[in-house]
Amino acid sequence: MHAWIRAAAVCGAMLFFAENAPAYRVEVRKTAGGWQLLRDGRPFYIRGVGGSRYLQQAASAGANTVRTWSSRHLERVLERAERYGLAVCAGLWMPQRRHGFDYRDREAFQRVKKKLLARVRRYRNHPNLLLWVVGNEVVGSDMTNRHAYLAIEEMAREVKEADPHHPVATVVADIGPGGIKARMVKAYCPSVDILGVNSYGGLRTLPERLRAADWGKPYMVTEFGPPGPWESRRAPWGSAVELTSTEKGRYYYQSYESGVARQTKWSLGAFVFYWGTKGEETPTWFGMFLPGGIRLAPVDYMQYVWTGRWPANRCPEILFLRSPAALRTIAPGKKVKVTYRVTDPEGDPLTRHWYLTREFRKPDRKNPKLTIVTFRRLPSVSISEESAGKAWLRVPSRAGIYRLHLEVRDDAGGGATANFPFRVGG
Repeated sequence: MHAWIRAAAVCGAMLFFAENAPAYRVEVRKTAGGWQLLRDGRPFYIRGVGGSRYLQQAASAGANTVRTWSSRHLERVLERAERYGLAVCAGLWMPQRRHGFDYRDREAFQRVKKKLLARVRRYRNHPNLLLWVVGNEVVGSDMTNRHAYLAIEEMAREVKEADPHHPVATVVADIGPGGIKARMVKAYCPSVDILGVNSYGGLRTLPERLRAADWGKPYMVTEFGPPGPWESRRAPWGSAVELTSTEKGRYYYQSYESGVARQTKWSLGAFVFYWGTKGEETPTWFGMFLPGGIRLAPVDYMQYVWTGRWPANRCPEILFLRSPAALRTIAPGKKVKVTYRVTDPEGDPLTRHWYLTREFRKPDRKNPKLTIVTFRRLPSVSISEESAGKAWLRVPSRAGIYRLHLEVRDDAGGGATANFPFRVGG
């Protein structure tokens, strides 16, 4: 037989195997000790990251799972996850109600369902697939919209028919007043095996609120991190006050301990948000890294949570960043004092970098009750350091909303961030 014929035969056999081989069986099981996720018969507790960048660092820090929100680039994520020994919680994106999708429109929903089921059939046998997540925050402020929940149920049921070897979850943005979202999923979505909850400021009380809502199946925390902008203190004109990265590290740890680690008989694990860089309200609110893979304190804290060991070299710390200008309106071009304190656990030399962003706030066209916040980094900042821990800022001459940012880095790949908003009067 010619070599090319043999090669073609081998490739054909491999393709047939990939399409028809049984997947690892993943199941949710209730035992005398509580709920468990079993992967190929072995208990699997999710130590997850939300975001598909820096997966080598995730594995090194002790993570075992990566979450996606959609299946658009799932093949690429599965390949990279396989390289680093990570399982994948694969998202099947369903249009959100807050963006105007109407789940009473059967024709539109059938198009969505057809596309997603094709992807389920394509990837269901990948050995690194852990479970499917049907929708992310599909329901918005209309928390009792039964048409959306019925669509989630229909999607979940058909995903399980197409792939009986992997559990199915759905994700809600926390559980709503009185646990209404958990109650609605329980009532309308019996095919959902796991309730995924995106919870930030509310994570510490999530277990008790789920009990009060009579949620009887397991849950997993599909996003958690610092308090979101919607949960934070605000300046008089609406700008949210962001924690320093040092404060965020402690917040991740304390939230995880209360909302996840003490609930291992009920919770199947959690995914930190966001494993990468992400601009939302500010350039640094949810991102656990700075550009270039510079890690921030939440990464260190999660490594400690996952492994019981701190990194050999921990991130620098910003203990405070203060100014009379913070949260106030300042005259154009005025010079204001800024004080700060930075330190490093190992005493490493630190570099400081200052920059300004300008903030823009406008109503959401699709939902006027919401405010869209965008920002633009300015090319320069007029700041002079008088001494260690003290600097002078010349505020811009143009009226608007601004933030002063301080970024600190050591020489071992660690960083720290802090900022405060101020307004320049016109």
